Amino acid sequence: MKKPEIIVKQITNHNDIEQSAAREILVESFIGEYSQYLQPDDVDSKLTSWRDGPLSVQKFYENYFSSELTEFMERRLQYWVEARMDTKLVGWATFEMEKSDEPEVYMNLLVVHPNYQKQGVGKKLVMSLIDLDLIPSLSAIHLLLRKKNKGGGLFYQSLGFKLDPDYSRPDNFVDIKLLEPLTWKNPTLEETIHFSSPSF
Repeated sequence: MKKPEIIVKQITNHNDIEQSAAREILVESFIGEYSQYLQPDDVDSKLTSWRDGPLSVQKFYENYFSSELTEFMERRLQYWVEARMDTKLVGWATFEMEKSDEPEVYMNLLVVHPNYQKQGVGKKLVMSLIDLDLIPSLSAIHLLLRKKNKGGGLFYQSLGFKLDPDYSRPDNFVDIKLLEPLTWKNPTLEETIHFSSPSF
């Protein structure tokens, strides 16, 4: 059976976001990954469970979704891109333009539902700003990844992201001490890099 095509598109109006599905993808993406090797208080020291009650990881990431949506509505996040397969929302990502002389972005969030990982959705979302011609001359993508996020680390490494100790952001949702900075440089502007297959 032929695998459904991954359709990626930019969202320009917050009213076009399928909020319930997008929130669920964020929650399930993080819990699906982190629950394999972390405890709830590794996500945040105040959290006591994965899914039950106000101090759960689920509630933490539901609040994260609300924060992300507000940032987009107020245009502090300039790009929201979603991925669909057979019309079903399966993942999404948000980006913010860096204050830089070069066209660079910070990828604030990338989430793919666990049922659709390892099918190329994550790679499509990461590269969407170039592939959709939104920023065709994009020179770099920066992100901050949890140091304990093993799956995420392997995924970003497969796309050519490298540890970047010179990059920092003080205003992050997560304690900066738990994060490590990664940067992808556009190979068409430097040297040709062949990416290995994605893990999300």
